[in-house]
Amino acid sequence: MGRFNDSVWSVAQSADLILAATRNDASVRAWSKDGRALVVDLKMPQKTSSVALQGTLAAIGTQRGGLFLVDLLTSAILHSLQGHTEKVRTLVLRGTEVFSGSLDATIRAWNIVTGTCSKTISAGARVAGLAVQNDTIVAGLDDHTVRVFDRASGEQRHVLTEAKAAVTSVALDAKRLVSGAADNYARVYAVPSYELVHVLKGHTHVVASVSLQDDRIMSGSHDKSIRVWDAQNGDLVHVLQGDAGSVLTVNLLGSEITSGSEDSCVQIWEATTGALKCTLRGGERRCKIDSVLPRPERLPNVDHFAVRGHMGCVYGVTQSTELVLACSDDACLRAWSKDGALVLAMKMPNNRYAVCAAVQGHLAAVSTFYTGLYLIDLFSGAILQLHGHAGNVRSLLIDNDVVLTGSEDKTIRVWDTSSGACIKTISTVALIMDMAVHGNLIAAGLLDNTLRVFDRVSGAQRHVLTEATELVRSVAIDAHRLVSGADDSIIRIYTVPSFQLIRAFQGHVGWVTSIARERDCIVTGSNDMKLKVWDAENGKLLHEPQGHKSVVTSVSLLASEIVSGSHDSSVRIWNAETGVLTRTLVGTESTRHIAEVFGDDSARITAAWPTLQPPQTPPKPRGWHVFKAANMPKHERCTLL
Repeated sequence: MGRFNDSVWSVAQSADLILAATRNDASVRAWSKDGRALVVDLKMPQKTSSVALQGTLAAIGTQRGGLFLVDLLTSAILHSLQGHTEKVRTLVLRGTEVFSGSLDATIRAWNIVTGTCSKTISAGARVAGLAVQNDTIVAGLDDHTVRVFDRASGEQRHVLTEAKAAVTSVALDAKRLVSGAADNYARVYAVPSYELVHVLKGHTHVVASVSLQDDRIMSGSHDKSIRVWDAQNGDLVHVLQGDAGSVLTVNLLGSEITSGSEDSCVQIWEATTGALKCTLRGGERRCKIDSVLPRPERLPNVDHFAVRGHMGCVYGVTQSTELVLACSDDACLRAWSKDGALVLAMKMPNNRYAVCAAVQGHLAAVSTFYTGLYLIDLFSGAILQLHGHAGNVRSLLIDNDVVLTGSEDKTIRVWDTSSGACIKTISTVALIMDMAVHGNLIAAGLLDNTLRVFDRVSGAQRHVLTEATELVRSVAIDAHRLVSGADDSIIRIYTVPSFQLIRAFQGHVGWVTSIARERDCIVTGSNDMKLKVWDAENGKLLHEPQGHKSVVTSVSLLASEIVSGSHDSSVRIWNAETGVLTRTLVGTESTRHIAEVFGDDSARITAAWPTLQPPQTPPKPRGWHVFKAANMPKHERCTLL
């Protein structure tokens, strides 16, 4: 297709890719992060208006209200999301959801696995900018306001009226909200009070786009400049002035700023110095996308530290007596010794981000986005792929010589660790959010707001617990108690084996995202950014450890140590008895060979595995429909050029 021939309306970037869409010629392109290679060149079914990127999944909005999810590895349209009636002006990808803001004055949340719209919020005016953080959605509207909504209920919390013209863009983190407007100003508000703290003056034309990361704010304007600001005091740090036209979109990630302009180009800038690194116009050399993505580590002599630097958002943590493991959205699995030395940092197969993990000795079970499920020998890095699930695996655990998994395909599966064979499948009535096992009992929290108990041997359903009013997101069980946490913020405790509810109490002000129990202690994490420790018998709050700056996604409790993971890109270790933070892990710690943790004489788990082959691309879940161009009307085709 060649060079861009229209304004670059929207850009997005990940750790490995840069994505851009033009305004009127319906083209979407992706480059390697260094800008040296064009790896995706697509013609969309409709003229494009916005893009978002997560790993190799792209969300692409169009001017006619269309919204498409595209797998950049295959260029397949996974879902065509129908609902908006006017231009999709702004998109945000977060975990298993994509949020869209439209000129039809609505905000919609979509499940990226099923392709269904899970929530519609009436914004009150045409939506130009959208940002999502934890339980908050912020929208910039053309009625000169910024509006703050509750993510769960859709209720409006705040209306900010300082702008004197249409609000074009918003950015949000745990501390600040930034807006850009057609009155030539960017504004900074404190979170959660939403008080105006800075007005950023300097642009001489419309501020079309803003981006926020840590203590830096970026603003791009129709005056053809990008300005870099200090988020704490509002001071101007750099003015970036290239040869392009009006700046229509900016995106900051790590040390790089990506911008799109009216002059049909994408530019990459160094955020620290303000230097222009390269200009992309669509005529760069071409290569296959998988050639520029990091390679998973598969061989017995794997480099255990192939991935260096800070983690992305942490989705799952687990621990054993020797190790702490974390899964993150930079597609990495990391492991530390209990004293904080980094012993493993490896990319997952096919560059899919890791969702959850379990560990026993030096055997790990890890699930990745798009149905991937793997057994990994942490000593050698050897990988055995497990095939069978047709949906993302949301929960897994290792119990002696088997792995148990709960999936969005509504099944629980039991796998033999020596052969990788599935030896039992238990069907449920709804998507599985979390699962726990004790003896012959399997407890599963489901999307239908129920907690169900199954017989592990026969697979028969024994109990259905219906007390939760919203989905049951987290479960823990032992010989005496079953504990659950739900999106209604309630922690519930049941007796075992009668499964009578004996206690229910308000645990958090947000979803209870994760729960762990051992002996007389319960630990919970929430999207209210809180970690709490409770007395398992009377429900009394014992400790409320402070430290995480974003959603607490996962908790693990073993003996006297709590491990927690968060969207703030950290793993933290706490003393369960005192609630004191003992260690924070971010992926940059000093390294140690994993053999030093276990001793060189440890038995090799992989001895009984079949000959290991490089992992294959996981099968597409049956819940996703891959649209074939030959079977689609011409106006709905996505063409690889």
